[in-house]
Amino acid sequence: DEMVAVHTKMFAERNKPRPTSTVQRNVASIDLDDSALLEVAFSAKNGDKVRQLYYGDTSAHPSQSEADQALCFHLAFYTAGDAVRVDRMFRASDLFRAKWDEQRGAQTYGQNTIGFAVERTTEYYQPEKHRNGTSQAANEEVKEPEWGPLGDLPSGTPTVPTLPAQMVPEPYRDWTSDIADRACMPLESVVCPAVTATGGVVGRSIGIKPGKYDDYLVVPNLWGCIIARPGAMKTNAINEGIKPVTRLEAIAHDRFQADADQNDATKERITAEINAIKGDMTKAAKGAGTSEMANLETALVEKNTEFREATVSEARYVTQDPTVEKLGELLNQNPRGMLIVRDELTGWLKSMDKQGHETDRAFYLEAWNGTGGYTVDRIGRGTVRIQSLTISLFGGIQPGKLQSYIQGAIDGNEGADGLLQRLQLSVWPDALGAWTNPQTWPDTDAKNRAFEIFKYLDQLDPTSIGATQDDDDSIPYLRFSPEGQAVWDTWRDALEHRLRSDELKAYPAFESHLAKYRSLMPSLALLFHLIDIADGAPAGPVPEEHTRMAAAWCEFLEAHARKIYAMELFPGHEAAITLAAKIRQGDVSDGQTVRDIYNNHHWSGLRTISEVNGALDVLADCGWIRVEPITETGGRSSPVVRVHPEIKAATDE
Repeated sequence: DEMVAVHTKMFAERNKPRPTSTVQRNVASIDLDDSALLEVAFSAKNGDKVRQLYYGDTSAHPSQSEADQALCFHLAFYTAGDAVRVDRMFRASDLFRAKWDEQRGAQTYGQNTIGFAVERTTEYYQPEKHRNGTSQAANEEVKEPEWGPLGDLPSGTPTVPTLPAQMVPEPYRDWTSDIADRACMPLESVVCPAVTATGGVVGRSIGIKPGKYDDYLVVPNLWGCIIARPGAMKTNAINEGIKPVTRLEAIAHDRFQADADQNDATKERITAEINAIKGDMTKAAKGAGTSEMANLETALVEKNTEFREATVSEARYVTQDPTVEKLGELLNQNPRGMLIVRDELTGWLKSMDKQGHETDRAFYLEAWNGTGGYTVDRIGRGTVRIQSLTISLFGGIQPGKLQSYIQGAIDGNEGADGLLQRLQLSVWPDALGAWTNPQTWPDTDAKNRAFEIFKYLDQLDPTSIGATQDDDDSIPYLRFSPEGQAVWDTWRDALEHRLRSDELKAYPAFESHLAKYRSLMPSLALLFHLIDIADGAPAGPVPEEHTRMAAAWCEFLEAHARKIYAMELFPGHEAAITLAAKIRQGDVSDGQTVRDIYNNHHWSGLRTISEVNGALDVLADCGWIRVEPITETGGRSSPVVRVHPEIKAATDE
């Protein structure tokens, strides 16, 4: 309520309806209602054109924006320049769309369009002359000027914040800040893989039930990525962030190797004993009594059990490029879960498009939930049952390679299954920091402190920190403290209202991404709490402090998500800025065909015809260009780009 009051006070003036045009017209008002006035317009000499525009036919115009402008000129003529009435009548037409109310600088797109028409219309419909048969509407075409004023270009890809140090869990703060400062990179580039790695170690050993009155369970396995161009040190950041996990893996491997000889000797002994029992069973089958055979069967069962117990598998924490089948084996041997790290996520995404791997996407979609199992039935391979399907994942990806997958999620094809939106912990830093040479040695104490936290969480006994386990096979869980519960309830309420409102309906891919925050927020709150417990803080329910920090993280990550889904949220904006720069440089000349721009250049951000057309639409809205159809020899239409005279003159200079 306080925020609403402040917003109302600050923006009251901006939110007031304001006239579209400041030009005052000394013309008598038209004493006809809107319907009657439209009938007059439709019956005029050029009435067919007005009727076509009013009912949404834009075929006579290069773009819908120019059709909008044309109808406004007609309405300005018939309403004697009454901007309010033009707006009302346009909104009733079939040309009206949500874009009409989009902000374009100080005014909306609709206000700019009406204002341009009203200020340039100097003759108006006059009922008296119309009745005498001398009306301009009956005898003349409405003249439309060729060019309007230049509008401001839209902003491009939104800028994003850098993670402040106070949003990093205190036991990790010195460790991650030291790495980021020494490499002169944004802090989130190190912290996000570190938090994901923490979730990979915790896995399904413990979860959280965020609802006060339900049993919805969240396991804190996380997926994320760093989006950056080549040379932006993605690999270094990821490797540093997951180093405690790779250190745990190395220790486990050394321990397994040290015990391997003894384990092999034990298994050989048991195998020999099993073979001896089988030999006795063969002899007994020839004439021994039933009781002797029963004793041998019991002995064989005991030895087989002893053999299985002596078969020690290597503890694993991280893998890079497993097949689904091998990953299933690893998960059965490591039921807490596994962390997958990919230096380049494009390879992982493409692997699921290969022939024979069509079902891999379903496997990973299930693995993201972290709470269930998975059964694979194959002819020739039999049945593989994965009891605990829990995967954490982190990697890097280049912006250009990401865009095709974002486009797939937007278009609603096979990329719209929510796989990409599961990368919740995704960040796209604007740039690396300014370079300075390190002046100190690495902070070894901070690094070792972080590693001790990973060791503690690897050996975590959930019941020792107050977790509840409903039965022997269920996942132990914590809940929020009363104060933390209040924060969660308020946060969840706000999120659900957004997801159910009209705010996000036009952006389904982005909406799907935000919907995944239902599990992200409690996962982060639980991990932040566990990190502090491992460092010596009191155990118990997840407190308010960590719940608020998790909510702040969601706000931070949403800012980066807006940059990731800018193609959907701000269609054509980035491409329009690129194309505007090419026009200024003279690389796109007045009269050049759209086909030439697409075929002959393939500039970054303008490599597809949809990107080029999107850029042209935005520039046309801003008044920078017009796309006009011309007819080539043979009757084929070839749209050409006409550049605003002011820009053309500046380019010629």
